[in-house]
Amino acid sequence: MKKVLSVLFILPFLLGCNKKETNTYKFTLEIDESGELTLSDPSEMYQKAKTDKIDCVFYIGDDSCSACQKLKPQLTDFVKAYKLKIYYIPLTSITKENVSYLYDATMGPYQWADNSSVPTTYFFAYGDVIFRGGYDNTVKYLLKNVNLGE
Repeated sequence: MKKVLSVLFILPFLLGCNKKETNTYKFTLEIDESGELTLSDPSEMYQKAKTDKIDCVFYIGDDSCSACQKLKPQLTDFVKAYKLKIYYIPLTSITKENVSYLYDATMGPYQWADNSSVPTTYFFAYGDVIFRGGYDNTVKYLLKNVNLGE
């Protein structure tokens, strides 16, 4: 019995953890001089995030949502100040036909199916979502984890 317990205790240390380390990773977003959120659709999101494997941030919001009405101007200010691209997907543009792109692009610990409420931001690196934010933590996460060209 002691041998079994010893193996169970030591096994996680031997196998290690393949979870991506997000605490020290700094996102490098595309440059955008427009000063506006970049309107996007789920298929474009899928291409950039999963296939092209670039660092990117997608914001899904709805103009009738009060939290979205507070977050969207903050994200726009961030884009203006730092000249970095953030993609915007209006909730109204998500249909039964294109929602499969969202499901495919957000598989893993931060699945779209887990949180279909808005506002929601997805931070992609390595072709996977490494953070999903809401109204409370998105801007803090941006400031802490994005290369701001300083």
